[in-house]
Amino acid sequence: MRAPVDFTDPLLEVFVDTFLGYGTFMAPLWFVGPFVTSVAREQEDGGRTILAWHRRGHRELEDLRDFHLAAGESTWFDPKPRLHRIWGKLSRLALSYANRVTSDYDVRHFQATELGSRSGETCMLYLYPTAHESHARPHATGSGVDTRRARLDSKWSSRRRNMIRMKIRKHRPDVVIFYDVSHRQAWQSIAESSFAPSHLPQCMHAAGPNTEYLMLRHPESIGITNEYFEKAGQLAAHRPKRRPTTAR
Repeated sequence: MRAPVDFTDPLLEVFVDTFLGYGTFMAPLWFVGPFVTSVAREQEDGGRTILAWHRRGHRELEDLRDFHLAAGESTWFDPKPRLHRIWGKLSRLALSYANRVTSDYDVRHFQATELGSRSGETCMLYLYPTAHESHARPHATGSGVDTRRARLDSKWSSRRRNMIRMKIRKHRPDVVIFYDVSHRQAWQSIAESSFAPSHLPQCMHAAGPNTEYLMLRHPESIGITNEYFEKAGQLAAHRPKRRPTTAR
């Protein structure tokens, strides 16, 4: 039985104010995306996701694998996992960044065991902690749900930009990858820097005092290839390292 997000649930406010994503803040490589997911099936289970998070102790960061297994979703973490339409591309970038093999087997294994791990080398944060309803299923224009969601989106965006910005200042990751150029204004606000074109087509970069930033197309964008994410990982790996690896 599906459990849609209830936008009147007080627990949702706690979730928005606390949950940021997956992995560890000590990771050298961070990903920041707009929405947790945009697939209808997962959106319809949004309420179940929030309940699972509540039962697991209201953590800022969860373990991607453990959290989804606890929420009853094992598809992406089986011994022979399916490639997730977003996580697969991020896994490919992370492997390329670490100068590791990017075969389909290695990408699947990384997605299932290392991506967003609390003991791993990646951190995955989100501007909005739930799926974009308009991506998941249509609502009647002017409906009560749409009106409340639009109001919450505006509040969430400002609040969570500040939360993510402060985490970057505190933990100083080597590289932050923003994906989805339609949210450029939010990414510039978080990075506190203006982005300029890089030598990789459809990739922008900015430099902060302690962290390098890249802005990429969304993994689901039409025409975006695996090679694009592999090259982005290589580009990220050649950005100046701001801290010794032994500090992690």
